[in-house]
Amino acid sequence: MKKVDFLDTVAAFIAGNGLLQKGALYLVGLSGGADSVALLLVMRRLGYRVEGVHCNFHLRGRESDRDEVFCRDLCRKWEVPLHTVHFDTMAYVEAHHVSVEMAARQLRYDYFERLRTDVGAEDILVAHHMNDSVETVLINMVRGTGLHGLCGIQPRNGHVVRPLLCVDRQMILDFLQSEGQDFITDSSNLVPDVMRNKIRLQVIPLLEQINPSFIQGISDMADRLKSAAALLDGVVEQTLSAARREDSMPEVEAFDRTVLSNDYVGHALLSRYHFSPAQCAAICRNRMAETGTLYESPTHQLLFDRDNILIQPLFVVPKPLRLPVDGKYVLQGDDRLRLTLLDRPETMAWSADPNTASLDADRVEWPLTVRVADRADRFRPLGMRGTKLLSDFLTDRKMNRFAKMRQLVVTDAQNRILWVVGHRIDDRYKVTDDTRHILRLEYFQENIP
Repeated sequence: MKKVDFLDTVAAFIAGNGLLQKGALYLVGLSGGADSVALLLVMRRLGYRVEGVHCNFHLRGRESDRDEVFCRDLCRKWEVPLHTVHFDTMAYVEAHHVSVEMAARQLRYDYFERLRTDVGAEDILVAHHMNDSVETVLINMVRGTGLHGLCGIQPRNGHVVRPLLCVDRQMILDFLQSEGQDFITDSSNLVPDVMRNKIRLQVIPLLEQINPSFIQGISDMADRLKSAAALLDGVVEQTLSAARREDSMPEVEAFDRTVLSNDYVGHALLSRYHFSPAQCAAICRNRMAETGTLYESPTHQLLFDRDNILIQPLFVVPKPLRLPVDGKYVLQGDDRLRLTLLDRPETMAWSADPNTASLDADRVEWPLTVRVADRADRFRPLGMRGTKLLSDFLTDRKMNRFAKMRQLVVTDAQNRILWVVGHRIDDRYKVTDDTRHILRLEYFQENIP
């Protein structure tokens, strides 16, 4: 491909996908290899304001230092500002228990984003090209994937932009040759050790023997699938919107179980909450599971509740809060609990608010505690003679498992329940004709800016 055609192809790709804007500052990831050198050169030729960024991971000894020197000399020659950073990659691997490849990726992109913010750059440009995207498709196929995994690498992911996805590796090499521009080669890319290298060095050459246009063909397929995925995503959003249900707890999202009857819709929903592909398949397959069935992802919990599924962030049980005296106490978030001691008035005015309770203060043994309910808790609901398991009481009130997890109780010094917050006091602490002092408990929310 002639250099003019190469520049025009990249410029058209940038314009067609709305990737960049003239006048803004962009950071270019520069390793010194053919792809990143071509990217930096093209951005300069197209008139974009750029600065280079080079990461030295200290993984290849003198070769790593050679790469850094090359990038410094190149940017000095082209009068492009260069940012360099050094990483102890192996220390990161040991500390975080990840592969060397993953460690380098995390270190690189974390640094890119911090630098982007510090210098006021619009985006970070990286040199992934058509071959990289095809390799990603093949890797996803080997691992098992859905529709989006067959769409390859996207031109934009947040502030990371890939302007060279429209050209393949050979086009890049031809462009650099036409420019008389040299580059360096990372020897680690020539060893078929990790999966990507095996696919690049062994699998793709074999497939190109079968079809010399294999790279372009898979790239075209991925583009068509992107359009199909976008169309299906619109249908998914409409389906989820129609299936969304109201729930009394703001942190809980509720959907009709029917969203799981279509595997694509079910996987699209569940993957948002970090359920694995295997979990997504199991949940969709068991969509008629009995009420109370619970699944957990690393970040969320899913509950089957009657005709709905409920999804909430993983619930962390708050520590019990000791209440040594009357006053206002801060619970989690905006939740508050106020305890007030009063002399009993001649005429008692009863509140209809379920979040307010009045007890016989002289029967209460301090200090009090507010905590979440326990499965073994028992109390005597107001109006009853015998005790009852709190879990049975909550079940009788049609409370789902998520609500039970969050249910608060106020207990006395002997861990006896005084009040199931928002529901019922214990009959043994009710106000009677003999009551002289009252303990009023109020559960409420208070927004503090």
